[in-house]
Amino acid sequence: MIKDIKSNPVLAKFYDYWGGILNGTEVNLYPISQELIDALYNDKIITLESEREARYDKGEDESPNDGVEKKITFLKKGVQQLPKGLTPKRKQRKIKVKVRHETSSSYKQTQEERNIGEQVLIAEIGGGPRWKQVNFPIKIFEEFFGAERGNNSYKIELMNIEQDGTLGSVEIRQAVTVRSNNFRFEIKCKETGRKYPENGKRPIGLFIKLGDAEFLYQVLMPDYPAYVKIRNYLTLEAKSKRANELKRVIADVEAIHALYPELII
Repeated sequence: MIKDIKSNPVLAKFYDYWGGILNGTEVNLYPISQELIDALYNDKIITLESEREARYDKGEDESPNDGVEKKITFLKKGVQQLPKGLTPKRKQRKIKVKVRHETSSSYKQTQEERNIGEQVLIAEIGGGPRWKQVNFPIKIFEEFFGAERGNNSYKIELMNIEQDGTLGSVEIRQAVTVRSNNFRFEIKCKETGRKYPENGKRPIGLFIKLGDAEFLYQVLMPDYPAYVKIRNYLTLEAKSKRANELKRVIADVEAIHALYPELII
């Protein structure tokens, strides 16, 4: 179909870039064979399912084969540039949320429509008896949540997304910084009322930015259907320096939507 409409300038650019894959001449294409699979395994590009946990979760098998010549070499390809004159626009996602209006003596909630921002924070949540107090690195604390070191008067609005898609009430949460350089916000949902998992698989929090101080969030437990996909993505994308370090990454909302379409964002 693409060949039939190559006269279209945008599609012609696409075909020029991806033509090698479409016609089979791309240098990084290899026919699947047991020999290829063995070579990729020896080069530590792929791993066995039985070894996956040691490599990706515990960081015990992450070093390359130093000094060993690779059997398969993938050549780098430049990133395709947008065709001249093409300025695509992202479809803006919206969601109906509960908004808390406070007065001097009371408050009321209304339902309003909000645009969903482009950023989602994926963060492993550490253990302890009060694991609902979620700690973050200072960079995420300030740049993602908009808080400031030492300013405990800063507050954000959080709304929990339950597993059935129901939105919880507005939670007004205060930024907390302490001398030990812990920077945290407290969350309160059904999951944080449960016992912290003992199988070494940490709960994962998804924090979806709506505005400067407005966020949706959901906590994924190891027994939830979406947990494995999100955990695998986090393991691949997070730049952890130590095997036991809490993994965190800020992702594009479209990436999360592709991984976890059931999440109402």
